[in-house]
Amino acid sequence: MQLSWNDLTIDISAIDTSVLFHNWQWLIGKDKHVMMITSLGDAFLQDTKGYIFWLDVAQRQMHLIADSYDTFQLHLQKAVHIDEWFSPEFIFELKQQGLHLAPQQIYTHQNPLMISNTTQTTIKPANVMLYFQAMGLISQQLKNITTGIEVNGVPLCDN
Repeated sequence: MQLSWNDLTIDISAIDTSVLFHNWQWLIGKDKHVMMITSLGDAFLQDTKGYIFWLDVAQRQMHLIADSYDTFQLHLQKAVHIDEWFSPEFIFELKQQGLHLAPQQIYTHQNPLMISNTTQTTIKPANVMLYFQAMGLISQQLKNITTGIEVNGVPLCDN
């Protein structure tokens, strides 16, 4: 099986991206627009100055990765960035297991890693709008919590 960009990203043309990151404004600000969303639920954003950022949802971090769209395109030609940002081997495994995405879905852990005490959770498709809204709220609430405090699981998918 060969993977394409359509396997590593989702089509955002039918998504109201103006509200998608409303719950993330505490981290990303209000001057960014969505360029791309990965199949694993991370996003690439561009600000009004042309800088490109990677929103790493599971880590609740935003990283400046390019000073222009052209530089970003060059980064997308490098395997090290593709592996880090898109995890193609993991996507390949999910597809081999028969997990496929419907429109407006991403792969996510049934229990978000940021509030789970294990990395061994079930991966399931989830609605992208629900995912970003929920993860933004959870992330904002966790931003001042000390590492190591136990938080009960909040499932993002139906069992």
